Amino acid sequence: MRQCVLGLLATVAVAVTVVAQSPTRTKVMLLDGESGGPYHKWQLTTPLIKKALAIPCGTEFRESTPGVYVRRGDFADILRSRPWAVLDESGADIRHEVALPDGFILSDHLNFTEAEEALVGDLPRYSVGPLSLHADHTITVVQNEWDRRRCGWR
Repeated sequence: MRQCVLGLLATVAVAVTVVAQSPTRTKVMLLDGESGGPYHKWQLTTPLIKKALAIPCGTEFRESTPGVYVRRGDFADILRSRPWAVLDESGADIRHEVALPDGFILSDHLNFTEAEEALVGDLPRYSVGPLSLHADHTITVVQNEWDRRRCGWR
């Protein structure tokens, strides 16, 4: 198995899933940054994630603690859940786009597998700048871009 960080939502949520090489459905988590608390403090976040991973769940999101939701699913399920775009170093400059999607998908340091790339191949692709960034830094830049737009800084 390998980790893929999946998406940023306009409500400042981050969905994280472990994508298995087998067709089994794994646990998918949605962390809602608007109501879930200070996720940048790992000492507070870790117990919430552990609790979410421990509770039984089906294919619909279930709230484990305020702002933390979990369900069973796979990468394809997540892609069907809402409109997405891919954050890609060779994509269009995010600052030049008139409108941004509510969700982004980005790979970790290993890039997408062939199977994952087949699933995201037709999605629009955006870049946050001319240099390579770690996934967590890219998320920060995207959230800053959403903040700038929400405050009228276009």
